Amino acid sequence: MQELKFTGESETFSGISNIFIDHYMAESNGEFVKLYLYLVRLSAAGRPVSVQILADLLHCTDKDVCRGIKYWVSKGVLSLTYSDKSRKVADGIELRRLRVPEPQPTEVILLAGESFTDDLTEDEDVAAEDFFEDEPETSTAAQSQKAEPETAPHPDAPEKTRLTPKRLQELTRDENLQNLMHEAEAYFNHMLAPAEINTLHYIYRELAFSFDLCEFLLEYTASIGKTSFRYMEAVAREWFKQKITTREAAESFTLNYNALYYSVQRELGLSYNSVTSTTKTYADKWTNEYGFTKEIILEACRRAVQKNAKRPMEYADGILRDWHKNGVRRFADIAEQDAGHKTARMEQKPANKSASNAEKKTAAFPQTDMTAQMKEIEELYFNIAN
Repeated sequence: MQELKFTGESETFSGISNIFIDHYMAESNGEFVKLYLYLVRLSAAGRPVSVQILADLLHCTDKDVCRGIKYWVSKGVLSLTYSDKSRKVADGIELRRLRVPEPQPTEVILLAGESFTDDLTEDEDVAAEDFFEDEPETSTAAQSQKAEPETAPHPDAPEKTRLTPKRLQELTRDENLQNLMHEAEAYFNHMLAPAEINTLHYIYRELAFSFDLCEFLLEYTASIGKTSFRYMEAVAREWFKQKITTREAAESFTLNYNALYYSVQRELGLSYNSVTSTTKTYADKWTNEYGFTKEIILEACRRAVQKNAKRPMEYADGILRDWHKNGVRRFADIAEQDAGHKTARMEQKPANKSASNAEKKTAAFPQTDMTAQMKEIEELYFNIAN
């Protein structure tokens, strides 16, 4: 193949980091990449700019520009600067020095003979899921082969309605749903499959999430690298259970929720750069099933470390399981239970000591079998009496 030579007049240029090209560009939406390139150009020229001007230059809307900036902030590529302490209105954009993203750890542990891995990082191929009209199947086997397994319904959330392609097409005429679909495609970097549109409709209509709350849900899942619609649906169900109806409430909830995961790992001395599947499983169990507060959970973790447990996560789980069984809800309950254990141990020690002393005394004097002698005495007494 003949080589092509570049010719042309010299021109000024902007430098693009190779780290951006190698590690950020390929996985990001093209519109977001275009925005970043233009921000680099403006930064090199030292030119201030507004969201409106960026939107006009890139032939998009103001919301598209804001979404792109939020995306790069979540990736650590940009950061916003503020002039006021409330940090509500940004007055500048800073291009951060890029670093190679650290690989997400995939944790594999053995627990009671079983192997557990984080299956949320690999999305199932929902794009290949087929939608069928509501027709009776000829057999149970045929039905199981055609049906894609649905996410297990949350006890407090309505079940997801499986919509036909025709019905989906009718529903997607809704302007808000169309905008959410475009945003999802931008954040997740692929065209949505019918199953994914069905999930988006379920969250927006059946769970009755507001448009603003749906937007934050998309931003949040993309920011933590979870581009699976199954994961997003699981998060939406949890928010529904927690009665979260506003963006502000969701922001507060996710901040506290993620903080708990990292706090647990820090207390247990686990040096992971991101939350592991095991941490999430246990922490969700302790908060959702047992209903413990963050402070109670961290107290159990500290006790597991003090005991130098080989498996501190499991040891902490055992402590919390015992507390849950005994109705512990506050630190006062923990203190009361600790005092009860101490008293029981103190009462048990004297009894054990007395029993031990009795055994020692018995062992110090060997016992002789006197059966034969007693028999002779009885016979002698019997002869004298007669």
